[in-house]
Amino acid sequence: MLLVKRIKCCIHVGVAFGLLYLLLYFLFHARIKPVERQRFKAKPFALYSCPAVNNSHAQHLNALPQQHFAYSTPWKGETEARILLVSEVDSMRYNKVLRDFISYLHVPVRMETILGFGKLSLSLVRGRFSLIVFENYHRYALLNEDAKKELHEYCRQHKVGIISFVNHPEDGKTLAQNGLKMAQQVQATDLQFDPDSVVPYVGRKGVTLPIRSPNSFMNVFYLNSTRWKPILNCLDSNKQPAALVALDNGTADGVEHIVFAHKIDHFLVKIAFWDALLYMSRGVSNYTLDHYIEIDIDDIFVGQAGSRLLEDDIDALIQSQEFLRDHIENFNYTLGFSGHFFQRGDPVENRADEVLVANAAKFYWFPHMWHHNHATEYDYTMLQALMTQNALFAENFNLPLLKSYAVSPQHLGVYPLHEPLYQAWSEVWNVKVTSTEEYPHLKPAWNRRGFIHHNISVLPRQTCGLFTHTHFFHAYPDGIKNLQRSIHGGDLFSTILLNQFTIFMTHQQNYGNDRLALYTFHNEMAFLKCWTNLRLKWVEPTVMADLYFEKFPSQKQLLYTNPCADPRHRKMLTANVTCSDNHLPNVVIVGPQKTGTTALLEFLKIHPNITSNEPVPDSFEELQFFGGSHYHLGFDWYADKFKPKREHKVVIEKTANYFDNPATPLALSTMLPEAKIIVMIDNPVERAYSWYQHVRFHNDPVALKYSMEELVSFLPGSAEYNETTRLRLRCLKPGHYAEHLDRWLDYFPPSQIIIVDSSSFKHEPLESLDKVISRLDLKPHFDYSRHMTYVEKKGFYCGIQNGKPKCLGAGKGRKYDDMHVYARIRLNSYFAPHNRALYGLLTRYKLDIPFWLTQFLHING
Repeated sequence: MLLVKRIKCCIHVGVAFGLLYLLLYFLFHARIKPVERQRFKAKPFALYSCPAVNNSHAQHLNALPQQHFAYSTPWKGETEARILLVSEVDSMRYNKVLRDFISYLHVPVRMETILGFGKLSLSLVRGRFSLIVFENYHRYALLNEDAKKELHEYCRQHKVGIISFVNHPEDGKTLAQNGLKMAQQVQATDLQFDPDSVVPYVGRKGVTLPIRSPNSFMNVFYLNSTRWKPILNCLDSNKQPAALVALDNGTADGVEHIVFAHKIDHFLVKIAFWDALLYMSRGVSNYTLDHYIEIDIDDIFVGQAGSRLLEDDIDALIQSQEFLRDHIENFNYTLGFSGHFFQRGDPVENRADEVLVANAAKFYWFPHMWHHNHATEYDYTMLQALMTQNALFAENFNLPLLKSYAVSPQHLGVYPLHEPLYQAWSEVWNVKVTSTEEYPHLKPAWNRRGFIHHNISVLPRQTCGLFTHTHFFHAYPDGIKNLQRSIHGGDLFSTILLNQFTIFMTHQQNYGNDRLALYTFHNEMAFLKCWTNLRLKWVEPTVMADLYFEKFPSQKQLLYTNPCADPRHRKMLTANVTCSDNHLPNVVIVGPQKTGTTALLEFLKIHPNITSNEPVPDSFEELQFFGGSHYHLGFDWYADKFKPKREHKVVIEKTANYFDNPATPLALSTMLPEAKIIVMIDNPVERAYSWYQHVRFHNDPVALKYSMEELVSFLPGSAEYNETTRLRLRCLKPGHYAEHLDRWLDYFPPSQIIIVDSSSFKHEPLESLDKVISRLDLKPHFDYSRHMTYVEKKGFYCGIQNGKPKCLGAGKGRKYDDMHVYARIRLNSYFAPHNRALYGLLTRYKLDIPFWLTQFLHING
């Protein structure tokens, strides 16, 4: 008892001393006048000076069309919206540069290596590519006669152009025969876009670059034939005219071909390549010169004392906004605020905060979080309270807020999704638009996309080389010349050139100290105005979102990634989310339907190292996730369906209608980019008839009303044809194997695609299973013959369980009458071009060719 009293006494004494210490601390510090920090004035900087513009081209500069109609044959869907990049095996770095550049057209890019053999497989039932780019003209020159003939016939038939880069010494002979002389490492100067060329659209005519430096040595062309027209001109050291880029207008062979003498490491060549892509793709990207730019200044009050804005910085910011309005129509800086940090600097910085809010009406404002809080650390109630504090701050200081726009600190909760953030945003701020650089991933930058979630549009953000630590010219990472290179044709220039919708993230520190942001954007806009015809505009984020999704409507659908596979995303997950139980499939059987996919899965699962997902009651054994009815349930729902054990090396998902669903390959590759894809290919005639019998068994009224021969005989426009359209499409469309497989090849390399001959699997499953197991790299060898047996009564193989056959349900392997010979003839004729296309595609990518397809080609030629 005495010990307890002593402890209590000690506690009381300790508390008393603690309170006395705090009182003395505050009294002492209250008497100390804050020390003014020594500061240096911001350094003045020079603005980029554009070389003199030839006024004779003023009419061209002031009368550019809204759309690019310079090409003589606009793209009208004669081919797939896809670009073929023919790459070199030993130059992965440069073909990546080209691929990244081309990808900004927002169409699939197929990168292939062509070694000069016969068929290029450019056409299926329709053209596969809308443009062909050769990384090396030498590869084009080496094409054998048959391949080049096929290429040229394809280009003429489908109005497809070619772009190539000449960098091989031996190509001079080939070019000379065609009227184009090439010279290497010529000291070139006076670069300009040819005033009479139809190709420059973004590139500004009438401006000459008089370079005089060691870097002016370039490869050039001398044009010795009227078939060649210059695009990007120059003069050599003898003042003789030459060209860095030239166009073969097709007068000789009917094929337009743009050739580059120099790589795209020079900004004018970069513009020329972008213009060449736009010209040769003939409008497939629906590109315009209108580019929309927003510059967010995040954390306008956030920063350590000594690093924040001063009164002079506020004046410079206002003047900067006026300057940028001369280059960006209706421009406004947008300021992000966390009210808690208002007047949390030293005295001069606090005065600057007061000046800023006194001039609040001169800018637009958007909310962060009250205390720059990380959204993923809070639930809805707490987020709502924090946002409400920030809302009261905005109301007290009359901040003119952007309509329905907000940004989450460090992008947390935007993607990967934190649902309470979206809910609180809607309730407190009525947010309709936000932005992030994290969807689907930070890199590659060309793959950043937008999406809409809970009626909130999420737009992609871009970086500009300015971060919270970039305060001074002398301390810029890798030197200030690195930033200058970015501005004068490098990364920052390319970002604006290639993105029609650009939201830049900057920080308040970039506008104080040496004001690197002002230096960066003033010079960049002057540079863009000098060398491009881009029409830069600012609109409110809600308007930008509408314009963005009008141009990219397919991006409205959110595509889920695996956040546990991205180190950045793992750190951005909600606190109670763990990746330790994350088990996703590494193999997906995608169909098509009625080819034996269920049997294949069940037989594969006999292997002790293979498992699959748990069944879903409303879709039988299939998940129907990617592009299906369950996709809106999200990543967690999908991942929760897989519960593999330690011994399971292969985890399989099977959904048979993935194969012909146009939305599935992109969605599946976004979450499971490393997965192996199994496609079962049956004779499309047999598959069509099997599907017809399947729906007939399930009492489809159309299938019960019409026979198969009637179904394929009705003429277009007849009443019966219209009535049977849906069933006919489900019978026929999945059998367009080449068309669907080609789409999968846009997102998965051939090495990840496994073709299974459905007919061979049906009659000899053991051999087919051994081939699949081999492709899945499962060792040691597993003897399926000891675990399967042929059941005469069923007419097919079944697994063995507890010493007895265990067969699939009664609905599998159903028997029905043979197809009428008339229907078979009609279907064979219908599928003939699709089967030939499939053979060409499988041969081109060295994929297994089913035996039934070989037989078909042998009989039908």
